[in-house]
Amino acid sequence: MNKLNFKSNSGFTMTDLVAALIIFSVFTGIIGALMYSSLKINLQTKMAGIAGYYAIQILEDIDKIGYDSVTNDMEDYYKTKLILPPGFDLSIDVLKYNEGTEKEDLIKIVNLTITYRVAGNSEKFMIERLKVKEL
Repeated sequence: MNKLNFKSNSGFTMTDLVAALIIFSVFTGIIGALMYSSLKINLQTKMAGIAGYYAIQILEDIDKIGYDSVTNDMEDYYKTKLILPPGFDLSIDVLKYNEGTEKEDLIKIVNLTITYRVAGNSEKFMIERLKVKEL
């Protein structure tokens, strides 16, 4: 008697197709997540570099101006002079180095903070510099 073969050896079964789609979806999700995190880190690095560039420009200009001209109300001047990109905010705090002592005022502390947003998060680039009075 001849044996009947009900299973065909050609083509894919539905189970094979579903398994292939699941494996493809998992790998696509992993690659997508890696690309997203790579782009996010790239953008964070780029924005930090831009903030660092502007901070250096501001601090070099502060080094050039006179001691008495360094005050707390310099943000608007540098925002208009350097034309900060949208999303960047600038804060300059000037403190006396010898605050609370009777020593002569010869040094100021300049705290520069540039705040920017990356991927919904607020980041800060902070740098501190001393401004010494020229004698």
